[in-house]
Amino acid sequence: MAGARRGEAGASSTRQEGSLLRIFFVVYLTAILLLLLDLSDGRLFFADVDDVLRGVQIRHLLSASGSFWHLTLPMIDSPGIYVSPWSRLVDLPYAGLSLLLTPLLGRDEAISASLLIWPPMLLSVYGLFVAMIWKRIAPITEGIHYLRLAAGTFAMLYAVFEFSPGRIDHHNFQIVALMAVAYGLVRFDRIGGIVVGVGTVMSVAIALEGLPFLVIMFGGLVVAFVAGATRAAETLSAASATICIATVPTALALLGASGTMSTPCDAFSAPYIGLLVGLSGTSWIACRCFADASGWVKLPVLAAASIGVIVTTGISFTECLAGPYAGMDPLAKQLWFDRVPQEQGLLHYAGGSPLPGILLIGIFLTILAIAAPRVLSEVRAGNPALAILFVTALVSVLLATGLLRYIRFPFVFAALFVPLALRHIDQTSRQSGRVSRTLFSVGTGVFLLMVGLWSLSRPQTIHGDAVQAMTIDDCKAGDMSALTNLGQWHLLAPPTLAMSVLRNPMPSGLTVGPIPFHRASRGMANAYTAFITTDPETRREALAPFDYVAVCRFPAQAEPGSAPLYDALSAGKDWPGLARLDTGPANPFQLFRIDHANLR
Repeated sequence: MAGARRGEAGASSTRQEGSLLRIFFVVYLTAILLLLLDLSDGRLFFADVDDVLRGVQIRHLLSASGSFWHLTLPMIDSPGIYVSPWSRLVDLPYAGLSLLLTPLLGRDEAISASLLIWPPMLLSVYGLFVAMIWKRIAPITEGIHYLRLAAGTFAMLYAVFEFSPGRIDHHNFQIVALMAVAYGLVRFDRIGGIVVGVGTVMSVAIALEGLPFLVIMFGGLVVAFVAGATRAAETLSAASATICIATVPTALALLGASGTMSTPCDAFSAPYIGLLVGLSGTSWIACRCFADASGWVKLPVLAAASIGVIVTTGISFTECLAGPYAGMDPLAKQLWFDRVPQEQGLLHYAGGSPLPGILLIGIFLTILAIAAPRVLSEVRAGNPALAILFVTALVSVLLATGLLRYIRFPFVFAALFVPLALRHIDQTSRQSGRVSRTLFSVGTGVFLLMVGLWSLSRPQTIHGDAVQAMTIDDCKAGDMSALTNLGQWHLLAPPTLAMSVLRNPMPSGLTVGPIPFHRASRGMANAYTAFITTDPETRREALAPFDYVAVCRFPAQAEPGSAPLYDALSAGKDWPGLARLDTGPANPFQLFRIDHANLR
């Protein structure tokens, strides 16, 4: 028995087996193959309007009127100048690459090149963290074991797709930050604690979507400390001190003094800075003062202090208790936000059958179930780090089931356990009948769960109304060069078309709106009102701030009568008070000057 264990090389004796460089190359080259798969049809799997707006933000930062600490985008009317909630931390490498390439390519081409170059470069950082994690939790004792790592990388498909050239939204940065926290956990020492701290601060500074995973991972570290796990106090102390020390300087560097003191609830700001400093300071003091105390002493002290920090923050920033979308316009929420696929649960997804998503959930639950014995053996050996990561992976699957915006994270966390699951299958296959019993038991349980999810699913109906047409109709085939003849005017367009306008060169002073983002919800409500109302006076009020209207000629007819103005313009018809400008007879892009005196 002991010989068999040595042959397989248990965790304690094989953590240094296998070359990190070889593991990294297996991971990175496999990931590059997945990127080529994503690029093979000429369209990115995850490309969306976020990439467009991030590009606009980066270009404005590098323009003569750009400012690092001011996130206003003056070309967007929301109404009023749009203020982006997005982190400059994500913009920095694109800006840096652009500046390096500008002498060779010119400013515009340098920016375009940086948007293609940086994501695959960032993929190498992600691959390095994955390699360092697998070197510790998935020992390599034979060359054939590298195939386990390749299989694990293939299981990271959706995570890897976030690093495709041109995929410049914040998700890839967020994945790297969370992977840094995961690596710090599996190290479970002082250096690991520092990495946990840096990754935590970076994750919150990038965006708030990683908070559930940070709570699980940091909370698991606290539980390990309370339980008296070996090196838990050392790891937690280093992580807490790093967060406490790094949070405010990071905020000042990214936000400036005024931004650090601001209170927007949908981005890195004072409420989250306070929570990071307060909770990390509490846990650091506990590590310093109660490291040798029993768990019955640590638990109430940490619980009371943490609750105090949370309650104080809640009282100080009551406006954030309702969540990041509390101020959204009700009409925009009804007609836009409630229809956004990523804001729906898997069981109520309006984009089609939930079966593919349920199958993915089943696959990841199977992986975790098969890997569970390996995790339990690590816990029994006094190493809780893998268990914390396991719970995080399980939570990622549950969150993806409840909200599609989290669908990429099982591919980040649960896929880490593929080599462990394959190792367990390899071990049990040597014992007659055990592997078949294991696979049958796990497969039956997961299958029954999937059947249960399927029976509970109630996909929403996809609307065929004008609002849906405005969402689909981005007019990419249209020629928008007529916009270059406009001066300092305000242009109204359906939200998706507005994003297409932003892709094109715009004359200085021209503003377009609204865009499909929650901070522009008032503008979206105004646009929807203008296009769908049947009351002429209401329409005149909605169009009063604007000088021009743009609509794409849309071949598919929406539900008749659902939006008089949009129905007419998208069908290529004229409207009283809207003077058609010449954009070309075959051009689907249509531009109208508003004659407010005669508008009906």
